[in-house]
Amino acid sequence: MKTYQARIVALLAICVLGLGTGMKGDQPRPLPAPAPAPLRLEVSLTDGSLLVGETYLDTLPVIPEGMGKIDIKFGFIDSISFSQDQPQVKIVFRNGDRVQGSFANAFSIPLKTMLGELAVPISAVREIEVRGGGAGRLVDWAPLKFPPHSNWSDQGEPAAINPNEIVFKGQPVWTEQVLPVPTSFECDITLDQLVADDGCLWIILIPAAGDPEMDIPPQNVAIQLGYHQKAGDSGMFTISRGGGGAPKDLGAGAFTLEAGKACHVKVDVSEHSIRATLNGQTYEDDHDLPFNQFRIELMGWQPSNVWHVRNWVVR
Repeated sequence: MKTYQARIVALLAICVLGLGTGMKGDQPRPLPAPAPAPLRLEVSLTDGSLLVGETYLDTLPVIPEGMGKIDIKFGFIDSISFSQDQPQVKIVFRNGDRVQGSFANAFSIPLKTMLGELAVPISAVREIEVRGGGAGRLVDWAPLKFPPHSNWSDQGEPAAINPNEIVFKGQPVWTEQVLPVPTSFECDITLDQLVADDGCLWIILIPAAGDPEMDIPPQNVAIQLGYHQKAGDSGMFTISRGGGGAPKDLGAGAFTLEAGKACHVKVDVSEHSIRATLNGQTYEDDHDLPFNQFRIELMGWQPSNVWHVRNWVVR
């Protein structure tokens, strides 16, 4: 059996090729951002009830302590909780920031639930947890390990898989379910600190027949978010297709991958193209897919870097 070392070498070659070539060649064309997806909310009410549903509410009118009124994008929020006496509210953002304050005025949250279309008064809310848009398909993640006979020097640690977060320290996961084409996948990706000299988080589309202990099949498609040096605008957002070709820049241009700051990534997989979105900017790479069923593999590199993937949705 081939070792997992070759698998890692192949992935690192993708990274090195992208850096060494400057990611030139045919560039994907920029597209307008797609229509916003609904946000999925878990709303705990003051009477003990729990409502789960979707909303298209875009902003919330908030007065942070010591500041004037601002409209906060709902999609940037991870959770909202109220003090027992209201109206004090604590807002936790996806990137870890926190603010306290109050809402500028009374309002209701439009929520589409199994009970129908509801208007939930904010005064009746105790806590809100915000999830990725839409209910999506149910997927289970399985950890992939370095085999014991591998001689790769740093094998990292197994990924920690939690209900709404996966923590990566060098070892990957993939979906237990086989997904059809078309499929859409989106998530929030955060790097704790830029510890290694370079690093990345791969989103790899693996043909359904792929073996997790073998080399990555040449029919794979890989999206890469990362950095090639610690300082400056060294961020990378690329796509590569199996067969040894160099990665292509997905059009983000020069940017800084900031430690602790969430990047929202969405990948739309269709028969003839891949649409990739980074923080609201969408690009399309036209190319016929060599498979019609696949799994999603996620892997953070290097092992000294700690990557977090949260709020994933598969549709």
